[in-house]
Amino acid sequence: MCGITYPEKWEEIIKNSVFNEPAQISYGRLKKELIKSLRDSIRPFKNEGFCVALSGGVDSSVLVALLTTINVEFTAVTIGFGKVHKDIVFAKLMQKTFGFKHKIAVLSGERLSVDAYDDLFREISGFGFKNTICADTVDEILGGYWMHRRPEVLAPDDCADKQAWVFEKIWKDLPKLHLQPMNYYAKKHGITVSLPYLGANKILRKVAINQRVDENNGKIILRELARNIRIPDEIIKRPKLGLCSIWDK
Repeated sequence: MCGITYPEKWEEIIKNSVFNEPAQISYGRLKKELIKSLRDSIRPFKNEGFCVALSGGVDSSVLVALLTTINVEFTAVTIGFGKVHKDIVFAKLMQKTFGFKHKIAVLSGERLSVDAYDDLFREISGFGFKNTICADTVDEILGGYWMHRRPEVLAPDDCADKQAWVFEKIWKDLPKLHLQPMNYYAKKHGITVSLPYLGANKILRKVAINQRVDENNGKIILRELARNIRIPDEIIKRPKLGLCSIWDK
């Protein structure tokens, strides 16, 4: 079975979920819940081998760092255009810090696809992996986009709570804009995908807004966790780049 397999019924999870009562969540509790979700996500294929898509950003770096604490074999895979692409540079910094297996695909020539997921899963398959963990969905849940910090730009003028409206809008658009294409290209290349952040959505969706965003920062609680588990500060402060940036020269 290929495509997104964890969590099961991921489209229903997004469609049917509502904002929980917001609460102040410690990064210690967040760490515990993410480790649980990671264990659940790799249980079906941990004996077959798997990789983690590592961009060198804070989202995937947190997952990789936590995986190094639970005594499981894995390989991180990074792709980027040219050896000095920022994703490759920062992923190498993570590898130097935490010491896991790491494979790098340096892209060259003409872009082969209109969708970066096609490029990502093609390279993962080329390395011989059939199972992968991806860090997608945490931006939508914890406020990784600039619109979360500037809700007035997107929300209707007559909306009473513009920030909540933007969070819900981006959350509900997640399947169509990101996960359905991911699912399609994963199936195309015979890849099984687990999404631990989405698997931990019940706790993440409960995080209070002031622990998600302020005027200058997104994913505040995740960055606190990253500091706690000693992810390099350069990665924690790194500006957000989307997967499509793999082709930036």
